[in-house]
Amino acid sequence: MRLVTDGDTLFLVDRDLSRVMDVLKGGQFVFSLALGEIIEGLRGDLAKFAAPKEETVRVAGRTFTVVVTPDLEEGGFTSHCREIPGARSQGD
Repeated sequence: MRLVTDGDTLFLVDRDLSRVMDVLKGGQFVFSLALGEIIEGLRGDLAKFAAPKEETVRVAGRTFTVVVTPDLEEGGFTSHCREIPGARSQGD
């Protein structure tokens, strides 16, 4: 269902558009969302996308494995090179 307005009142429209109800006609309308459940669901979905990604790159005839990881807390990404332990970077 969807809530739509014409600027004066608020309508509740069924998915098949066969039923439209003026939700303000009978008095006050209360609308609530369980945001906690929505946020937790989004966090779970985001975690799927936040898995580290490995890329193989060639530089000057040598092959390196670079691991790029999204930083969910701070934003941006961190990366490191497996073949060169001290080679790390962070940024957007």
